[in-house]
Amino acid sequence: MSTRWLPKWKILKVNVKGKDVDVCYDDNLKIYACPKCNPICLQGGIPDYSTYFYNKEDLINHLIAHKYSLWLKKRPTEVIEEDEDKVEENEED
Repeated sequence: MSTRWLPKWKILKVNVKGKDVDVCYDDNLKIYACPKCNPICLQGGIPDYSTYFYNKEDLINHLIAHKYSLWLKKRPTEVIEEDEDKVEENEED
């Protein structure tokens, strides 16, 4: 028994806003892989990292999101906290 995943990729065409895009589909696990996150699946390789989906609609939404890079806009911003000592000094004045 093997503990390693050996995908059997099929290349499928998916319509994304009127444009055909080649995507990877694994027959063993029945999952889709994003070809933009890791294009090695289009060549039949085993990706080190990628984004996987169980249904085509989620993959299409993800491919649309690549255009806007929504995950970059949702990065947490750094919050600068004031020192309590400085606040207390200002209140005493």
